[in-house]
Amino acid sequence: MAKSVQRNKDKRMKDIQRAFAETINQSGYDGVTVRQIAHRAGVSVGLVYHYYPGGKPSIAAAIY
Repeated sequence: MAKSVQRNKDKRMKDIQRAFAETINQSGYDGVTVRQIAHRAGVSVGLVYHYYPGGKPSIAAAIY
């Protein structure tokens, strides 16, 4: 069971990162909210903050 949970976590984190990059490309960094990123990734806002407590800067740091 632990492997399934880890894969799911990794997938969700990648989905959030992908959604962040796509949303930033459309609207620019300042025009994007965590709510928009969460919606595009198909996760809750709380889950975004769970994986990336600092919000947008944390997601950007994980990518770049």
